[in-house]
Amino acid sequence: RDLGTAWPSLEVLWLSRCGLADLDGAHCLRAVRELYCAFNDVCDLAPLAALERLVVLDLEGNQVSDPGMVQFLGPCEDLADLCLKGNP
Repeated sequence: RDLGTAWPSLEVLWLSRCGLADLDGAHCLRAVRELYCAFNDVCDLAPLAALERLVVLDLEGNQVSDPGMVQFLGPCEDLADLCLKGNP
């Protein structure tokens, strides 16, 4: 499934504790400012590189084990609140 393909104007999205394994399709969420995906199984942050308006990102308790994944958040210049607590 491609997350976000039907919601191009969405600004806040809560997907905590829903068994989310990846963020494929997140690049379609161009307007999203707050993304809450805590306590899932996400390990790849590459799909978030297109979210330039992102201000809040909560990925607590996921499977992000590669510190290099944070580089994909570089284009998110407004990112002010990032939570990666509880990742391997």
